[in-house]
Amino acid sequence: MTAFCQEGDHNTEAPNDQNRKCGKATRNVIFEDSVDATSLNTLNPLPSPPPAPTFKVIKRGSRVVCLVLDVSGSMQ
Repeated sequence: MTAFCQEGDHNTEAPNDQNRKCGKATRNVIFEDSVDATSLNTLNPLPSPPPAPTFKVIKRGSRVVCLVLDVSGSMQ
């Protein structure tokens, strides 16, 4: 993903969760209608960078590699 769609370029026919769950609304409309809209304007930047994530391997398993190719041309 490189950018959020705007009102004029939102694909309302795309079969995705946003269209199904949000009445085909754009991200801007969803944010503006949410209770968090006012909070977004008052957020302060973090005083320092967040700590680096840490990971713990719980159970090792055999490696599975999956290669998915989109050859339809729709991703160009």
